[in-house]
Amino acid sequence: PLIRSILKERQAGQRRMPIFAREGSAFQKIMHRIRLVAATDMSVMIFGENGTGKEHIAHLLHDKSKRAGKPFVAVDC
Repeated sequence: PLIRSILKERQAGQRRMPIFAREGSAFQKIMHRIRLVAATDMSVMIFGENGTGKEHIAHLLHDKSKRAGKPFVAVDC
């Protein structure tokens, strides 16, 4: 059931974080930075350990930028 709901969200274009993650102060700081950077035309490098949510952060940044209506391309390197 959980995997199916995640797949349905992705197919519908929705990217949600669990409530516990959205309420933390660290997440609030990240969202503040995302809003600052999304308003610019800057390039951004997101790095970190495997499984830390880098691609999710990239999606959030894309969704808040002026490029939100354009395709998102994940680069895994």
